[in-house]
Amino acid sequence: MGAHKGTRNNPSGRPKGSRNGRSLQWDELRDAIIGVQAVKFNRILNELEGKKFIDAYTSVLGYFKPRLQSTSIDANIKAKPIQYINISKQFPEEE
Repeated sequence: MGAHKGTRNNPSGRPKGSRNGRSLQWDELRDAIIGVQAVKFNRILNELEGKKFIDAYTSVLGYFKPRLQSTSIDANIKAKPIQYINISKQFPEEE
């Protein structure tokens, strides 16, 4: 079995830390939106109202700020029930 791109000791693979073509394209789009096309993009976005604005804004935002994965905690704790013992009867009351 031969070495594949990205595997260890493969000189023809992509160098570690280099970006793929798709990432570079998204970087260019981001630069256009926040640079050259910022005024036009913001004008179009600001013309939207309510749900349309929120949908468009969050759609574009997802490309620049990855969504966090939802997490949940499974808190099934198996413990013995607490047993209450009244020890006050074991001590005589002082008079």
